Amino acid sequence: MKWQKIIKRIFQGDSVIWTIFLILCAISIVEVFSASSILTLGKGNPWKHVIEQTEYVFFGLCVALVAHLIPHKFYQILGSFGLLVSWILLVWVLFKGEEVNGASRAITIFGVGFQPLELAKLTLVLTIATMMSRVHEKGWNIQKIFWWIIGLTGVTCLLIFKENLSTAILIGFVVCLFMWVGQLGAKRMTLLTTAGLITAVGVFLFIKNPPAWVGSTNIDRFVTWSNRLNFVSPKDDGVAATDYQITDQNRQFTHAQIAIATGGIVGKMPGKSEQRDLLSNGFSDYIYAIIIEETGLIGGAFVLFLYLILLYRAMRLAKRCHRTFPAFVVMGLSLMMVVQALMSMAVAVGWIHTGQPLPLISKGGTSMLISAAYIGIILSVSRYIEAIDRARQEESNATLVSIEQQEAVSTDTPFASE
Repeated sequence: MKWQKIIKRIFQGDSVIWTIFLILCAISIVEVFSASSILTLGKGNPWKHVIEQTEYVFFGLCVALVAHLIPHKFYQILGSFGLLVSWILLVWVLFKGEEVNGASRAITIFGVGFQPLELAKLTLVLTIATMMSRVHEKGWNIQKIFWWIIGLTGVTCLLIFKENLSTAILIGFVVCLFMWVGQLGAKRMTLLTTAGLITAVGVFLFIKNPPAWVGSTNIDRFVTWSNRLNFVSPKDDGVAATDYQITDQNRQFTHAQIAIATGGIVGKMPGKSEQRDLLSNGFSDYIYAIIIEETGLIGGAFVLFLYLILLYRAMRLAKRCHRTFPAFVVMGLSLMMVVQALMSMAVAVGWIHTGQPLPLISKGGTSMLISAAYIGIILSVSRYIEAIDRARQEESNATLVSIEQQEAVSTDTPFASE
Protein backbone atom coordinates (compact mmCIF):
# COMPACT_ATOMS: atom_id res chain seq x y z
CA MET A 1 0.00 0.00 0.00
CA LYS A 2 1.03 3.61 -0.61
CA TRP A 3 1.11 4.65 3.06
CA GLN A 4 3.30 1.68 3.90
CA LYS A 5 5.83 2.76 1.27
CA ILE A 6 5.78 6.31 2.67
CA ILE A 7 6.43 5.07 6.21
CA LYS A 8 9.22 2.80 5.00
CA ARG A 9 10.79 5.70 3.12
CA ILE A 10 10.68 7.94 6.22
CA PHE A 11 11.79 5.34 8.77
CA GLN A 12 14.73 3.71 7.02
CA GLY A 13 17.08 1.23 8.61
CA ASP A 14 16.42 -1.49 11.20
CA SER A 15 12.67 -1.64 11.84
CA VAL A 16 13.11 -3.36 15.21
CA ILE A 17 15.30 -0.52 16.52
CA TRP A 18 12.77 2.02 15.26
CA THR A 19 9.98 0.12 17.03
CA ILE A 20 11.91 -0.02 20.32
CA PHE A 21 12.67 3.70 20.07
CA LEU A 22 9.03 4.64 19.50
CA ILE A 23 7.77 2.35 22.29
CA LEU A 24 10.25 3.82 24.79
CA CYS A 25 9.18 7.34 23.77
CA ALA A 26 5.51 6.42 24.29
CA ILE A 27 6.32 4.95 27.72
CA SER A 28 8.17 8.16 28.56
CA ILE A 29 5.16 10.38 27.89
CA VAL A 30 2.80 8.17 29.90
CA GLU A 31 5.10 7.67 32.88
CA VAL A 32 6.35 11.26 33.09
CA PHE A 33 2.74 12.43 33.17
CA SER A 34 1.87 9.86 35.82
CA ALA A 35 4.93 10.59 37.96
CA SER A 36 4.64 14.37 37.85
CA SER A 37 0.95 15.24 37.67
CA ILE A 38 0.34 15.24 41.43
CA LEU A 39 3.53 17.22 42.11
CA THR A 40 2.40 19.99 39.76
CA LEU A 41 -1.29 19.94 40.63
CA GLY A 42 -0.92 22.45 43.45
CA LYS A 43 1.06 24.75 41.19
CA GLY A 44 -1.88 25.30 38.86
CA ASN A 45 -0.74 23.28 35.82
CA PRO A 46 -0.67 19.47 36.20
CA TRP A 47 0.11 19.18 32.47
CA LYS A 48 3.37 21.16 32.65
CA HIS A 49 5.84 18.27 32.77
CA VAL A 50 4.06 16.04 30.26
CA ILE A 51 3.74 18.90 27.77
CA GLU A 52 7.46 19.59 28.10
CA GLN A 53 8.29 15.90 27.75
CA THR A 54 6.04 15.56 24.70
CA GLU A 55 7.94 18.43 23.12
CA TYR A 56 11.24 16.73 24.00
CA VAL A 57 10.02 13.47 22.45
CA PHE A 58 8.89 15.27 19.28
CA PHE A 59 12.24 17.04 18.87
CA GLY A 60 14.01 13.79 19.75
CA LEU A 61 12.14 12.05 16.94
CA CYS A 62 13.21 14.84 14.57
CA VAL A 63 16.83 14.42 15.70
CA ALA A 64 16.68 10.66 15.09
CA LEU A 65 15.11 11.15 11.65
CA VAL A 66 17.78 13.66 10.61
CA ALA A 67 20.67 11.71 12.17
CA HIS A 68 19.73 8.45 10.46
CA LEU A 69 19.79 10.12 7.03
CA ILE A 70 23.31 11.52 7.50
CA PRO A 71 26.07 9.24 6.11
CA HIS A 72 27.96 7.61 8.95
CA LYS A 73 31.30 8.99 7.66
CA PHE A 74 30.22 12.46 8.79
CA TYR A 75 30.30 11.31 12.40
CA GLN A 76 34.05 10.75 12.20
CA ILE A 77 34.44 14.51 11.78
CA LEU A 78 31.80 15.28 14.40
CA GLY A 79 33.57 13.13 17.00
CA SER A 80 36.84 14.98 17.51
CA PHE A 81 35.40 18.44 16.86
CA GLY A 82 32.39 17.81 19.11
CA LEU A 83 34.58 16.45 21.92
CA LEU A 84 36.65 19.65 21.96
CA VAL A 85 33.45 21.74 22.05
CA SER A 86 32.07 19.61 24.90
CA TRP A 87 35.26 20.14 26.92
CA ILE A 88 34.93 23.91 26.52
CA LEU A 89 31.31 23.73 27.64
CA LEU A 90 32.19 21.51 30.61
CA VAL A 91 34.77 24.07 31.78
CA TRP A 92 32.10 26.73 31.38
CA VAL A 93 29.74 24.65 33.52
CA LEU A 94 32.30 24.43 36.32
CA PHE A 95 32.39 28.22 36.66
CA LYS A 96 29.09 29.48 35.23
CA GLY A 97 26.85 26.44 35.37
CA GLU A 98 23.26 26.28 36.60
CA GLU A 99 22.29 23.90 39.38
CA VAL A 100 20.47 20.66 38.48
CA ASN A 101 19.68 18.17 41.26
CA GLY A 102 22.06 19.86 43.67
CA ALA A 103 25.02 20.14 41.29
CA SER A 104 26.26 22.56 38.65
CA ARG A 105 25.55 20.67 35.43
CA ALA A 106 23.71 22.89 32.92
CA ILE A 107 24.25 26.03 30.91
CA THR A 108 21.77 28.16 29.00
CA ILE A 109 22.31 28.58 25.27
CA PHE A 110 19.88 30.90 23.46
CA GLY A 111 17.45 30.57 26.36
CA VAL A 112 17.52 26.76 26.37
CA GLY A 113 19.09 24.69 29.17
CA PHE A 114 21.73 22.19 28.06
CA GLN A 115 23.89 19.63 29.89
CA PRO A 116 27.28 19.35 28.11
CA LEU A 117 28.12 16.03 29.76
CA GLU A 118 25.60 14.31 27.45
CA LEU A 119 27.37 15.73 24.41
CA ALA A 120 30.71 14.65 25.88
CA LYS A 121 29.52 11.04 26.19
CA LEU A 122 28.38 10.94 22.56
CA THR A 123 31.43 12.60 21.02
CA LEU A 124 33.88 10.60 23.14
CA VAL A 125 32.42 7.35 21.78
CA LEU A 126 32.64 8.66 18.20
CA THR A 127 36.26 9.74 18.72
CA ILE A 128 37.31 6.43 20.25
CA ALA A 129 35.54 4.53 17.45
CA THR A 130 37.50 6.53 14.89
CA MET A 131 40.81 5.83 16.64
CA MET A 132 40.19 2.10 17.01
CA SER A 133 39.14 1.83 13.37
CA ARG A 134 42.46 3.44 12.35
CA VAL A 135 44.32 0.74 14.27
CA HIS A 136 42.50 -2.09 12.48
CA GLU A 137 42.25 -0.55 8.98
CA LYS A 138 45.34 1.62 8.63
CA GLY A 139 47.75 0.00 11.05
CA TRP A 140 48.13 2.93 13.43
CA ASN A 141 50.36 2.25 16.43
CA ILE A 142 48.15 0.42 18.90
CA GLN A 143 50.24 1.49 21.90
CA LYS A 144 49.87 5.19 21.08
CA ILE A 145 46.15 4.87 20.36
CA PHE A 146 45.66 3.06 23.67
CA TRP A 147 47.21 5.93 25.62
CA TRP A 148 45.39 8.53 23.53
CA ILE A 149 42.08 6.89 24.45
CA ILE A 150 43.08 6.78 28.12
CA GLY A 151 44.03 10.47 27.98
CA LEU A 152 40.84 11.63 26.25
CA THR A 153 38.67 9.59 28.61
CA GLY A 154 40.62 10.84 31.63
CA VAL A 155 40.21 14.51 30.67
CA THR A 156 36.49 14.02 30.04
CA CYS A 157 35.92 12.26 33.37
CA LEU A 158 38.06 14.84 35.19
CA LEU A 159 35.84 17.64 33.91
CA ILE A 160 32.68 15.76 34.94
CA PHE A 161 33.41 13.92 38.19
CA LYS A 162 33.15 16.82 40.64
CA GLU A 163 29.55 17.61 39.74
CA ASN A 164 28.49 14.17 38.52
CA LEU A 165 30.62 11.34 39.87
CA SER A 166 28.21 8.62 38.68
CA THR A 167 28.44 9.79 35.06
CA ALA A 168 32.25 9.85 35.24
CA ILE A 169 32.17 6.26 36.53
CA LEU A 170 29.70 5.30 33.80
CA ILE A 171 31.94 6.76 31.09
CA GLY A 172 35.06 5.07 32.46
CA PHE A 173 33.32 1.69 32.72
CA VAL A 174 31.79 1.84 29.23
CA VAL A 175 35.07 2.95 27.63
CA CYS A 176 36.81 0.04 29.31
CA LEU A 177 34.21 -2.37 27.89
CA PHE A 178 34.49 -0.68 24.53
CA MET A 179 38.26 -1.13 24.46
CA TRP A 180 37.91 -4.80 25.36
CA VAL A 181 35.52 -5.22 22.43
CA GLY A 182 37.90 -3.23 20.22
CA GLN A 183 40.66 -5.79 20.86
CA LEU A 184 43.39 -3.37 21.86
CA GLY A 185 45.42 -6.12 23.46
CA ALA A 186 44.51 -8.47 26.31
CA LYS A 187 47.59 -7.57 28.35
CA ARG A 188 46.95 -3.82 28.13
CA MET A 189 43.28 -4.23 28.96
CA THR A 190 44.02 -6.51 31.91
CA LEU A 191 46.42 -3.93 33.34
CA LEU A 192 43.90 -1.14 32.71
CA THR A 193 41.09 -3.07 34.37
CA THR A 194 43.28 -3.84 37.38
CA ALA A 195 44.34 -0.18 37.67
CA GLY A 196 40.69 0.88 37.41
CA LEU A 197 39.61 -1.45 40.20
CA ILE A 198 42.45 -0.28 42.45
CA THR A 199 41.54 3.35 41.76
CA ALA A 200 37.86 2.67 42.48
CA VAL A 201 38.71 1.05 45.81
CA GLY A 202 41.02 3.94 46.66
CA VAL A 203 38.31 6.53 45.89
CA PHE A 204 35.78 4.55 47.92
CA LEU A 205 38.08 4.39 50.96
CA PHE A 206 38.95 8.08 50.57
CA ILE A 207 35.29 9.10 50.61
CA LYS A 208 34.42 6.73 53.46
CA ASN A 209 37.36 7.90 55.60
CA PRO A 210 38.29 11.40 54.42
CA PRO A 211 41.43 13.08 55.78
CA ALA A 212 41.10 16.10 58.04
CA TRP A 213 41.89 18.66 55.34
CA VAL A 214 38.78 17.69 53.33
CA GLY A 215 36.49 19.23 55.95
CA SER A 216 38.15 22.59 55.51
CA THR A 217 37.55 22.67 51.76
CA ASN A 218 33.75 22.81 52.13
CA ILE A 219 33.15 20.66 49.06
CA ASP A 220 29.38 20.14 49.00
CA ARG A 221 29.50 17.35 46.41
CA PHE A 222 31.98 15.44 48.58
CA VAL A 223 29.39 15.46 51.37
CA THR A 224 26.81 14.08 48.92
CA TRP A 225 29.12 11.23 47.85
CA SER A 226 29.91 10.41 51.48
CA ASN A 227 26.21 10.32 52.42
CA ARG A 228 25.47 7.95 49.56
CA LEU A 229 28.30 5.59 50.42
CA ASN A 230 27.42 5.63 54.08
CA PHE A 231 23.74 5.00 53.45
CA VAL A 232 22.58 1.63 54.82
CA SER A 233 19.27 0.10 53.80
CA PRO A 234 16.68 -0.60 56.52
CA LYS A 235 16.90 -4.36 56.18
CA ASP A 236 20.56 -4.25 57.25
CA ASP A 237 20.65 -1.58 59.94
CA GLY A 238 19.46 -3.77 62.82
CA VAL A 239 16.42 -1.69 63.80
CA ALA A 240 12.80 -2.73 63.76
CA ALA A 241 10.68 -1.61 60.82
CA THR A 242 8.48 0.44 63.18
CA ASP A 243 11.55 2.38 64.37
CA TYR A 244 12.91 3.09 60.93
CA GLN A 245 13.29 6.81 60.29
CA ILE A 246 12.85 8.37 56.86
CA THR A 247 15.33 11.21 56.53
CA ASP A 248 16.37 13.56 53.75
CA GLN A 249 19.26 11.23 52.98
CA ASN A 250 17.19 8.07 52.47
CA ARG A 251 13.83 9.57 51.41
CA GLN A 252 14.15 8.94 47.67
CA PHE A 253 15.53 5.44 48.10
CA THR A 254 12.93 4.42 50.69
CA HIS A 255 9.90 5.56 48.69
CA ALA A 256 11.34 3.94 45.57
CA GLN A 257 11.59 0.66 47.48
CA ILE A 258 8.01 1.03 48.70
CA ALA A 259 6.87 1.68 45.12
CA ILE A 260 8.58 -1.49 43.88
CA ALA A 261 7.37 -3.60 46.81
CA THR A 262 3.73 -2.58 46.32
CA GLY A 263 3.73 -2.97 42.53
CA GLY A 264 3.27 -6.72 42.60
CA ILE A 265 3.08 -8.74 39.40
CA VAL A 266 0.77 -6.57 37.29
CA GLY A 267 1.00 -3.24 39.16
CA LYS A 268 -1.60 -0.66 40.13
CA MET A 269 -2.12 0.47 36.52
CA PRO A 270 -0.77 3.69 34.95
CA GLY A 271 -1.84 6.85 36.74
CA LYS A 272 -2.46 5.14 40.09
CA SER A 273 0.98 5.41 41.66
CA GLU A 274 0.98 6.43 45.32
CA GLN A 275 4.70 6.99 45.84
CA ARG A 276 4.90 9.60 43.07
CA ASP A 277 3.56 12.10 45.62
CA LEU A 278 6.66 11.51 47.76
CA LEU A 279 9.34 10.99 45.10
CA SER A 280 10.56 14.41 43.99
CA ASN A 281 12.71 12.70 41.34
CA GLY A 282 10.01 10.22 40.37
CA PHE A 283 9.95 11.42 36.78
CA SER A 284 13.74 11.39 36.36
CA ASP A 285 16.23 9.22 38.29
CA TYR A 286 13.56 7.03 39.95
CA ILE A 287 11.10 6.68 37.09
CA TYR A 288 11.80 2.94 36.83
CA ALA A 289 10.41 2.52 40.36
CA ILE A 290 7.19 4.27 39.27
CA ILE A 291 7.01 2.03 36.19
CA ILE A 292 7.20 -1.09 38.39
CA GLU A 293 4.64 0.30 40.86
CA GLU A 294 2.15 1.00 38.06
CA THR A 295 2.83 -1.92 35.70
CA GLY A 296 4.31 -4.46 38.09
CA LEU A 297 7.16 -6.84 37.51
CA ILE A 298 5.74 -7.55 34.05
CA GLY A 299 6.09 -3.93 33.01
CA GLY A 300 9.53 -3.60 34.58
CA ALA A 301 10.73 -6.75 32.83
CA PHE A 302 9.27 -5.51 29.53
CA VAL A 303 11.24 -2.25 29.73
CA LEU A 304 14.42 -4.17 30.60
CA PHE A 305 13.72 -6.52 27.69
CA LEU A 306 13.46 -3.56 25.28
CA TYR A 307 16.94 -2.31 26.20
CA LEU A 308 18.44 -5.79 25.94
CA ILE A 309 16.86 -6.32 22.52
CA LEU A 310 18.25 -2.93 21.48
CA LEU A 311 21.74 -4.09 22.50
CA TYR A 312 21.27 -7.42 20.71
CA ARG A 313 20.13 -5.77 17.46
CA ALA A 314 22.99 -3.28 17.62
CA MET A 315 25.54 -6.06 18.05
CA ARG A 316 24.03 -7.89 15.08
CA LEU A 317 24.41 -4.73 13.02
CA ALA A 318 28.04 -4.43 14.11
CA LYS A 319 28.75 -7.97 12.90
CA ARG A 320 27.23 -7.16 9.50
CA CYS A 321 29.35 -4.02 9.02
CA HIS A 322 31.87 -4.17 6.19
CA ARG A 323 34.16 -1.61 7.84
CA THR A 324 35.38 -1.19 11.40
CA PHE A 325 34.34 2.44 12.09
CA PRO A 326 30.57 1.93 11.76
CA ALA A 327 30.86 -1.34 13.69
CA PHE A 328 32.66 0.38 16.57
CA VAL A 329 30.20 3.28 16.54
CA VAL A 330 27.22 0.94 16.86
CA MET A 331 28.88 -1.05 19.65
CA GLY A 332 30.01 2.03 21.59
CA LEU A 333 26.71 3.92 21.44
CA SER A 334 24.60 0.87 22.28
CA LEU A 335 26.86 0.01 25.22
CA MET A 336 26.67 3.59 26.55
CA MET A 337 22.88 3.67 26.33
CA VAL A 338 22.16 0.20 27.70
CA VAL A 339 24.73 0.32 30.52
CA GLN A 340 23.26 3.68 31.58
CA ALA A 341 19.78 2.12 31.52
CA LEU A 342 20.93 -0.78 33.68
CA MET A 343 22.61 1.67 36.06
CA SER A 344 19.40 3.71 36.34
CA MET A 345 17.41 0.54 37.05
CA ALA A 346 19.95 -0.48 39.70
CA VAL A 347 19.42 2.90 41.37
CA ALA A 348 15.65 2.42 41.41
CA VAL A 349 15.81 -1.05 42.95
CA GLY A 350 18.38 0.05 45.54
CA TRP A 351 21.50 -1.76 44.36
CA ILE A 352 23.44 1.50 44.09
CA HIS A 353 22.80 4.98 45.46
CA THR A 354 23.36 7.65 42.86
CA GLY A 355 21.39 9.17 40.03
CA GLN A 356 21.16 8.41 36.31
CA PRO A 357 18.27 9.13 33.93
CA LEU A 358 16.67 6.19 32.15
CA PRO A 359 17.51 6.82 28.46
CA LEU A 360 14.52 7.83 26.31
CA ILE A 361 12.15 7.56 29.29
CA SER A 362 13.23 9.91 32.09
CA LYS A 363 12.22 13.55 31.81
CA GLY A 364 14.94 15.77 30.41
CA GLY A 365 15.54 17.64 27.18
CA THR A 366 19.28 17.10 26.77
CA SER A 367 19.10 13.43 27.70
CA MET A 368 16.21 12.80 25.30
CA LEU A 369 17.81 14.62 22.37
CA ILE A 370 21.25 13.01 22.76
CA SER A 371 19.73 9.55 23.31
CA ALA A 372 17.68 10.07 20.14
CA ALA A 373 20.92 11.01 18.39
CA TYR A 374 22.38 7.67 19.54
CA ILE A 375 19.46 5.86 17.90
CA GLY A 376 19.72 7.97 14.75
CA ILE A 377 23.44 7.26 14.32
CA ILE A 378 22.90 3.53 14.87
CA LEU A 379 20.11 3.61 12.25
CA SER A 380 22.41 5.52 9.90
CA VAL A 381 24.81 2.58 10.05
CA SER A 382 21.89 0.20 9.56
CA ARG A 383 20.83 2.14 6.46
CA TYR A 384 24.39 1.93 5.13
CA ILE A 385 24.50 -1.85 5.67
CA GLU A 386 21.19 -2.33 3.87
CA ALA A 387 22.41 -0.20 0.93
CA ILE A 388 25.58 -2.31 0.64
CA ASP A 389 23.58 -5.54 0.81
CA ARG A 390 21.16 -4.30 -1.88
CA ALA A 391 24.03 -3.28 -4.14
CA ARG A 392 25.67 -6.68 -3.76
CA GLN A 393 22.36 -8.41 -4.39
CA GLU A 394 21.74 -6.35 -7.53
CA GLU A 395 25.28 -7.04 -8.70
CA SER A 396 24.76 -10.74 -8.06
CA ASN A 397 21.44 -10.71 -9.92
CA ALA A 398 23.00 -8.83 -12.84
CA THR A 399 25.82 -11.37 -13.00
CA LEU A 400 23.32 -14.23 -12.89
CA VAL A 401 21.29 -12.69 -15.73
CA SER A 402 24.45 -12.20 -17.76
CA ILE A 403 25.45 -15.83 -17.30
CA GLU A 404 21.96 -17.02 -18.28
CA GLN A 405 22.05 -14.85 -21.40
CA GLN A 406 25.43 -16.23 -22.37
CA GLU A 407 24.17 -19.77 -21.89
CA ALA A 408 21.10 -19.00 -23.96
CA VAL A 409 23.25 -17.64 -26.80
CA SER A 410 25.58 -20.63 -26.68
CA THR A 411 22.71 -23.13 -26.83
CA ASP A 412 21.18 -21.33 -29.82
CA THR A 413 24.32 -21.67 -31.97
CA PRO A 414 24.55 -24.49 -34.51
CA PHE A 415 26.02 -27.74 -33.29
CA ALA A 416 25.98 -26.38 -29.67
CA SER A 417 24.96 -29.81 -28.42
CA GLU A 418 28.02 -31.31 -29.98
